[in-house]
Amino acid sequence: MANIYLEHNPFLETTKCIINGEDVTQKDSLKKCWGDPNKSLLQDWVDKFFDTLSNFINERSYDIDFFGLPSDYEDLEDAKNEFCKNNPEYSIKIKSVNNGIKSYKRRIKELRELFEHAQQSSLYNEFKMDETKDVFDIALSNEEEIGVVATVSSGKSTLANAILHKRILPAKNKATTAVVTKIFNEKSKKEFTVSANDKDGICICDNEVATYDIIDKLNNTENIKDLRLYGSIPNIKEYGLKVVLNDTPGPNNSENEKHRSLTYELINKTYKPMILYILDATKLKVDDDDKLLQYISKKMKDSGVQSKDRFIFVLNKVDALDPESQDGESAEEAIRDLREYLKNLEINNPKIFPVSAKLSSFIRSKENLSKKEKDFLNTN
Repeated sequence: MANIYLEHNPFLETTKCIINGEDVTQKDSLKKCWGDPNKSLLQDWVDKFFDTLSNFINERSYDIDFFGLPSDYEDLEDAKNEFCKNNPEYSIKIKSVNNGIKSYKRRIKELRELFEHAQQSSLYNEFKMDETKDVFDIALSNEEEIGVVATVSSGKSTLANAILHKRILPAKNKATTAVVTKIFNEKSKKEFTVSANDKDGICICDNEVATYDIIDKLNNTENIKDLRLYGSIPNIKEYGLKVVLNDTPGPNNSENEKHRSLTYELINKTYKPMILYILDATKLKVDDDDKLLQYISKKMKDSGVQSKDRFIFVLNKVDALDPESQDGESAEEAIRDLREYLKNLEINNPKIFPVSAKLSSFIRSKENLSKKEKDFLNTN
């Protein structure tokens, strides 16, 4: 049996691995997994860790002591379970050894107590301002916002539908999202409901069962202020936070300047929400993307790791690429092109995920498909 100590610090992006008392972190075989151990994130290498480990040591039974965040421990467990499902001859046990690491609830409670004491006793008036308290409350809130951002017709709403496993948000070849649609993850709900207010705060609808037609109608309501969906989002691990998806209007809709301001407002939030930036694989390097990505490039240069890591780039419509045509391009080539394009905008080492949101949406939610949509699904 191999005794393994694995330590990961996501804040410093460092990894350490000791096997049977020997520090093997810098061994070439393991560096193929995590690259530079002084600049690695567990999420980038955990899926291939156990395959790499099985090739590195001639053992089929491991006892692993893991020191790191509870969320990283969960990811390591998931990777182990997937590996053992495909390799049942292996016996792997993982134990968390986070001695002295407090639960997030206890840490937040202590932070709140410290902040209240500091506000009461601080010599600096700026620290006692309401704005400071608002920023602090946002930082410790139980919501994790994720903005879905892109130019018009890149597939934002289609991607959101694929994530929700339900075709509920209008997805057309024109600007369909008029306001930021907030989608709250409510695990207790069996179906999605919708609530909306107008600009005067008057309720338009409250807790109605959400359908495509209702959302489409609300999106076309001129004086609508906010639109909120509540339902269970599949495959979301929250770790104590409530995930909120924000489907934003395209900032390049020439008919509505407000669309632009809503998108930039989300990117500029003080608490820096995660941003899924959607690009169309069939129309890369367009001027509208240039303007928004140049702005994002500046935001990624702000201080703090979160400024960079919060941007995820989704390369959509890869199913539309035809590598066998005369001027065809494969998904791999499209990814390389996107990486080069972003590098020219001074966005280095971006996290890129190629997807087919349309195909995923049709597979996961097959109701009310037209004949043409059924043909697309069957063909692909």
